[in-house]
Amino acid sequence: MASNGVKVKSNKEKLLPKTAICPCGSGRQYGGCCRKKNIEYLVSGKGEVSRRMPLSDELVEMLEKHQQDFAEIFGRKTGKQDLVLFDQFLTGFDETDEIIEKISKQVGVREHVAFATRRTGFMVGKHSKKIMPDVDYQEWEDAIDEYFEQKNWGTIPSMFSRT
Repeated sequence: MASNGVKVKSNKEKLLPKTAICPCGSGRQYGGCCRKKNIEYLVSGKGEVSRRMPLSDELVEMLEKHQQDFAEIFGRKTGKQDLVLFDQFLTGFDETDEIIEKISKQVGVREHVAFATRRTGFMVGKHSKKIMPDVDYQEWEDAIDEYFEQKNWGTIPSMFSRT
C-alpha cells in the first residue's frame, strides 16, 4: 500500500482515487480538493504519485532544448535525478535574481509580485488560483504578506532601486 492509502496491484499508471489523501498537502481527500480544479494525479505500479500536466508545443520545444543543452554541457543525457531547468545553478542564484529583477522592471511587474515569485518559485497570474493546489497558492499569498510586512518594517530594500 502506498503512503497515501492507495492499494497498488499493477505496473500501469492509474488515476488517483477520489477518496485518497490529496498529494498537494492539504490533508483533504483528492475528490474534494485538487480534483475539483481538474488537477490529475496518477499512481504508478510502485505507488508513486505524479501530476499529469498537459504541455504546450512551446513548452515541449523549450524542454527539448534544455535536454540538448544539458547533454552538451555534461556529455550525457539527463537522468531521473537530474534537474531539467538547471541553468540557474550554472549562473548562480544572485545572477538569476538580477535577471528576474531586470525583466520584472522592464515589463512593469509590481515589486511584491516579483518578491513572491523569487520567494516561492511560482509565477502567479489572475487565473492561476483555479489551476494551482491550494497549498501552493497559500504559499504565494504568504510571500506577498511577508513582502508587505518587511516593507512596513523597512527591512526589505526596493528591488527597483538598484542602478
